[in-house]
Amino acid sequence: MRYNFNDSFGFIVVKTGRLIENRLKENFERENIDITPQQWSVLTYLWNEDGISQQKLADAFSKDKTSMTRLLNNMEKNDFIIRNQDKEDKRNKKVFLTDKSK
Repeated sequence: MRYNFNDSFGFIVVKTGRLIENRLKENFERENIDITPQQWSVLTYLWNEDGISQQKLADAFSKDKTSMTRLLNNMEKNDFIIRNQDKEDKRNKKVFLTDKSK
């Protein structure tokens, strides 16, 4: 039996994820919502766990520190989130929703 990459479970999962992301982009653009699917995912996570540390958020999305920081910088610039220094551990930042994104 010959292996068919296009029928593999992994390929189908990745392709499905891309189709969902593309549909989200189209819907956001059609409704004039200035947000990316990645930003939307972070917001939905924060709606359930507002005030999580930036590192835990990066871990939840399997992103490295640099990628998560860049994503959060853009979200902060667009007033979707704010980051505050963790009072218990000054090395960490906590991520919170703004009124705009609640």
